[in-house]
Amino acid sequence: MKKKHNFELSPFFRLLQFEHNAFHVKRHLASMMKHITIKKIFNLISVELQRRLKMPVVKGYPPFLKVEPTNICNLNCPNCFTGSGADIRKKGKMDFELYKRVMDEIGDYLVKINLYFWGEPFLHSRLIDMIRYASDKNIGTCVSTNFLVFSEKMAVDILTSGLDHLIICLDGIDKKTYESYRKGGDFEKFMKNMETLSKVRKEKGLYSTIIDVQFLVFDYNRDQINEAEKFIKPFGFDRFTPKMDAEQKEAYNPDIFRSDVPCYWLWHVPTLNWDGTVTTCCDMPPVNFGDLKTNTFMNIWNGEKYVKARRLYKYDDPSKSKIVCAFCHRGPNDEYKRKLAESDYHGARTSLMSEEKPWED
Repeated sequence: MKKKHNFELSPFFRLLQFEHNAFHVKRHLASMMKHITIKKIFNLISVELQRRLKMPVVKGYPPFLKVEPTNICNLNCPNCFTGSGADIRKKGKMDFELYKRVMDEIGDYLVKINLYFWGEPFLHSRLIDMIRYASDKNIGTCVSTNFLVFSEKMAVDILTSGLDHLIICLDGIDKKTYESYRKGGDFEKFMKNMETLSKVRKEKGLYSTIIDVQFLVFDYNRDQINEAEKFIKPFGFDRFTPKMDAEQKEAYNPDIFRSDVPCYWLWHVPTLNWDGTVTTCCDMPPVNFGDLKTNTFMNIWNGEKYVKARRLYKYDDPSKSKIVCAFCHRGPNDEYKRKLAESDYHGARTSLMSEEKPWED
């Protein structure tokens, strides 16, 4: 496979201003469609129009949400913010009551929630309850897992919880290749869990959850991509998804990221950290744009920091800003992006692992 990244840089996707989100849109579209309502459609169109107009105050609700059940993980994957040890935040798990309060506030407009961020979601004892609570509100749900925290009972719980989309991370088809990245992982246990899930699914006829086997592509496993797709076929799962450029070795090219295209995350997808703070996205280290323990979500969504970040695309000079988005490799700050191109910068992983943080939290 010659493709080097997950972007879709064709004229069609650039015209739609979705060249950097096309991978995610295509991946999640099927599981989103069954949760669409008229109210959600009007909200989604309105928010997208405001993004294109670069309006700093959003009159509407986020259509999508990323939630961090926990930032604790059972592995030490070297390219991961948590696994590498770069995440110096306190470790913990999201309070279920806080989660419910957010769902009650904005759930009528949410199309889908991704219940994963920096940690292994299934280490949260109430993850199934979180899925069910969202599902009962007609909100699509997705979980991405290293699939080592698992049992036959959990297989039944997962497949009957209302979960729409389960991403299972397989990065090698033999013990040596798999454990090259999944540090602390157990290939035999992983394969046994795959067999158990497949068996329970077939025996009980539970096919409503899309099971998506993800393959992070590195130089050392690139030659296994085609073989990996054949390798998982006997399990009867739904998809095989190679995710390119996991090592981010390619030299950073700022021209790929148009500074005039407003960030999808700032208008469409807020991220909730486990401790109740709200942050921007997974391309930059978690920052505090507001705390749900002392604020409503909508007060944060149009609060000072979100508005400052959105203003960078039309009203304010990014080169003079200290908000975190002014230091993003995809963002509106051309001056900073040129500096990144002149340095040893290779993408989001560099920002996540760096001790240098020139922005104000």
